[in-house]
Amino acid sequence: MDETSERNAVLIFIAPRAHKFAVVGDRAIHEKCGDEFWQRVVDAMRAHFQNEKFSHAIVEGIEEIGKLLSMHFPPTPTPSNELPDDVIER
Repeated sequence: MDETSERNAVLIFIAPRAHKFAVVGDRAIHEKCGDEFWQRVVDAMRAHFQNEKFSHAIVEGIEEIGKLLSMHFPPTPTPSNELPDDVIER
């Protein structure tokens, strides 16, 4: 995750059986928003998870993070996907 050219990757990790999740931003995106932004995203997602609105939690989290990313890291004319999209289970 820390190998993107702009260091702006974000990972949303959800472990449903353990009832845990994490939202992690790389260095450059974290410098733009700070701890307060991540805490707001996590708090909103947690409230939806607690109300069993699982899809809503994920979609809302992605939308909020996407807004921040597009504001500070606008799309390039030739976008590239620097990280694999594969789901890896261990």
